[in-house]
Amino acid sequence: MQTWERKGGLIVHGLGDWGRDIAFGNLQANIETAVYYKCLQCLEMMATEMGLEGDAKCFHQGAERVYGVYNTNLLVAKDSEYGHAYYTSLDNHPSRDRTAVAQAIALKFGMVSQQHIADVQKAFLEAIHHDNYVMRSGEIGLRYLFMTLDDLRRPDIVLRMARQEEHPSYMRFLRRGETT
Repeated sequence: MQTWERKGGLIVHGLGDWGRDIAFGNLQANIETAVYYKCLQCLEMMATEMGLEGDAKCFHQGAERVYGVYNTNLLVAKDSEYGHAYYTSLDNHPSRDRTAVAQAIALKFGMVSQQHIADVQKAFLEAIHHDNYVMRSGEIGLRYLFMTLDDLRRPDIVLRMARQEEHPSYMRFLRRGETT
């Protein structure tokens, strides 16, 4: 995976949050780098379990490096428009977006520093509200969207999203008789 790194540690290769809008450019750096970070942490854990201290240290350093690059490139810590930290994507760089899935991925993969967690949770809920409670995610991001809503104890938002009459929604499937 290291051969796919860009900007010192971002992975921007593949489909990202496929199934959302277009095939490519859907939060690729956010999702793929977060998965890369988790892979490095798992490799560190396995190397530690096997007593391979040198390898464990190497994987730990790699994970720390990727964490830093992720936050350097995707975290917006100061923004006069919003007044709090949030994660953007590189999809339309240098313009900034603030999707709920970008916030959810950062939160669920442990990419957010303690000092920014409350801000990113706020940005997550604001993004959902801004999208009028419509599920704006692809196949990958949907799981993390719902998991983050669960973490924030917001089943009311899950229900509101599911009951949307227009695509994308579960209610639309039911209304069309697509019950499987």
